[in-house]
Amino acid sequence: MRARCLNKNASNYRQYGGAGIGICTEWDDFERFLADMGECPGEGFTLDREDGSKGYSPGNCRWATRIEQARNQSTNKMITFRGETLGLSEWAEKLDIKSQTIQNRLRKGWTVDEALGTTGDARAFRKSRAK
Repeated sequence: MRARCLNKNASNYRQYGGAGIGICTEWDDFERFLADMGECPGEGFTLDREDGSKGYSPGNCRWATRIEQARNQSTNKMITFRGETLGLSEWAEKLDIKSQTIQNRLRKGWTVDEALGTTGDARAFRKSRAK
């Protein structure tokens, strides 16, 4: 966190400190950071900003797994289906459909309802759509 935001020589400084992402002044004191965030819950967890456009502060940070962090990226495609909004990979997991299949369906012009609501033989579905 500190290197990303404060060290101009860090490899990812441009995306963090260089882009205006900062650290709250309270966290200049490690004890305060520890009091706010607690110990890291275990291996595989890293510090994550819930809102990627905001800096590091108690109200915007959490301990998260790599999967949780990946789902929190601004490049993650969010999809609303049947009143629920999830990332594409989360829908794939929930519906047991490969994420690449969903992406291909949407790229081919399928509606969200068709892309996520179609299970089984998609070829038969496509033929019925063509009629």
